[in-house]
Amino acid sequence: MRTVVIQSFRTHDVPPWVEKCRRSVVQWAQLQGYEYLFYDDRFFDCLPDWYRARTGGQIHLMADLARLERAAELLAADYERVIWVDIDVYIGAPERLAVADSESFAFCREVWISESEGALHRYHRVNNAIAVFCRDNPFLDFYRYSCKQMVRHDETLRHVTIGTSWLTHLHERVRFPLLNHVALLSPWVLQDLSRGEGKFLELYRQEFAAPVYAVNLCLTFRNKNLTGRTVTDGDFERAILHFARLGAE
Repeated sequence: MRTVVIQSFRTHDVPPWVEKCRRSVVQWAQLQGYEYLFYDDRFFDCLPDWYRARTGGQIHLMADLARLERAAELLAADYERVIWVDIDVYIGAPERLAVADSESFAFCREVWISESEGALHRYHRVNNAIAVFCRDNPFLDFYRYSCKQMVRHDETLRHVTIGTSWLTHLHERVRFPLLNHVALLSPWVLQDLSRGEGKFLELYRQEFAAPVYAVNLCLTFRNKNLTGRTVTDGDFERAILHFARLGAE
């Protein structure tokens, strides 16, 4: 099955740890025998003007649809499968992370751990950090249409509206295929991992309960203050160092 892995990011002011993530994806693609295609900011040229205006340029809402539009383009051309990977995904065990040929589309299982007012919260959700689409799959066209309709009519758009929120809602009813070995680290979990231990990391391990072959590091929260904690580039670098050891085990 001719497969291409696609990613996008700006080409200036790129944090070194983000480039490490990108290189890990390139290595994985090569190991799996996949082609690799990188887009700069021209990635968003496929979006209609009205959509850009409605989103106010919000990067998540733009990227969530652009990955679908680019996937559709590539599937209509020479490729039988397109795999989108977020630029902040680090693949620590490239020989173990596999995408089943039997599934015509797939997204990622997510466990989100957070804290507010001293209480720990856990949520099981679905995200599109890695999104897989085969030619003639039954989901992509519907997903593209529904995303546009939500952005056109929803007056309370959030950065997760057409990604995590919509996919989680759909999965609760449809139960579509998920990749089970791609962890998403919230800022609370990431900082515990950076320190080597903590209540958030312990809870995450219990809730995720599966081997981790790749990790979504959540660039969104870089240098942002959340309930008194700020995730720094040092935290991301230490997390990559931890997961890089997976490939050496």
